[in-house]
Amino acid sequence: MDAEEYFRVFQKIFDKLREESKDNKKFEEYLEEFNEYAGRYKRMTDEEMYSTLVQIVFFAGMNAKTVGGENANDTEVSWGL
Repeated sequence: MDAEEYFRVFQKIFDKLREESKDNKKFEEYLEEFNEYAGRYKRMTDEEMYSTLVQIVFFAGMNAKTVGGENANDTEVSWGL
């Protein structure tokens, strides 16, 4: 698939989500909030992006260890659901 095809698929999904939304005003508010949040990463320097990624990996690992609690070393995976 080329970029145009991905865009068309994404647009169809997005249009369907918008169409099926029970509250269009709330949908648009969430969309605006998401776009503001997503745009934040475009303004980050390389150093800020690196630091953010390091923190994500660190805290994800920390969370994975604590989710399992005392059984964290078991072979079973605990997703905390």
